[in-house]
Amino acid sequence: MQVFPEKAVLFISVPVSALRGIDTDQDGMLQPNEIKAGRPEIIRQLEQGIALTVGGDRGRVLDDQLIVSTHVDNRASTTQVEWLRHLAIEQPFFNGEMRLQISPQMLASDYFVEARRGDYAEVVKLSASHPAHTFFKDAWGTLKSFWIDGVEHILSGADHLVFLLVMLLTSVSLRRWLWVLTAFTVAHGLTYTLATMEWIYIQPALVESVIAMTIIISSSVSLLGLRPALRSELAATFGFGLFHGLGFASAMAGMSINSRFPLISVLGFNLGIETGQLTVACALALFTWLLARFNRDTFFLSRIAAVIGLLAGLYWLAQRI
Repeated sequence: MQVFPEKAVLFISVPVSALRGIDTDQDGMLQPNEIKAGRPEIIRQLEQGIALTVGGDRGRVLDDQLIVSTHVDNRASTTQVEWLRHLAIEQPFFNGEMRLQISPQMLASDYFVEARRGDYAEVVKLSASHPAHTFFKDAWGTLKSFWIDGVEHILSGADHLVFLLVMLLTSVSLRRWLWVLTAFTVAHGLTYTLATMEWIYIQPALVESVIAMTIIISSSVSLLGLRPALRSELAATFGFGLFHGLGFASAMAGMSINSRFPLISVLGFNLGIETGQLTVACALALFTWLLARFNRDTFFLSRIAAVIGLLAGLYWLAQRI
């Protein structure tokens, strides 16, 4: 995608499988006659599945072209169609944010999309789980966007969430929780920042395996009833957090490359992770307080969390090595 003065250009490739009713002979490919006969319907489906706005304006269509650059079977057949659309953009909207949204059914695989405006370019990875992105955000928009990504990542990341639950439920103490969460946050914030700035790099496969091992170790310590001194526990938590930060960076790699505000994006994501962690901690604190009010022992929670953590950690480790 590129924005010129008063015009935006969208160029995107769409697999034939994403188009309904166009492949008349059902061979998984389109021939020139099928593209020619189905052109109006192809464009209609593309318009429904792919939305581009600049400054909130959808623009006025200047031209639509369907291009075939990939042929198969040494014929004119193709398994994908490229859509080139020119949109007239009014001057008041030209410097606004650009938003691209693709329906999940058209995202047969991950898409790396580049948007350009003048000398600035921004690249993002779109997928079925992340089908939309807003380009050229201002500083505040960047902070909010990465904050949301951080919150979603910690709350939807099963391995990080299991580790957090095991770590907190090993011993329910506000003082301990504050110190442990602080150590974990500082550690993963440090390595996430360094990895995002490309100052350090470790193979993602190794990082993911080590994260599984941190869950196994933490769960085993809890199940064995070991209670290390707080200083030792903080040191271990800090070390584990270093690898979780690298895991965060690996998961976010390619989601938003060449951000206009790299430091703000790192800050926003770290704040989002911290918000998610505090949300989990507050929910656990409320739950354990309610149990205490009804004279229920919270010890069984740590055992359940540890058993789940151990089984999940072993599964993830076997899956990742």
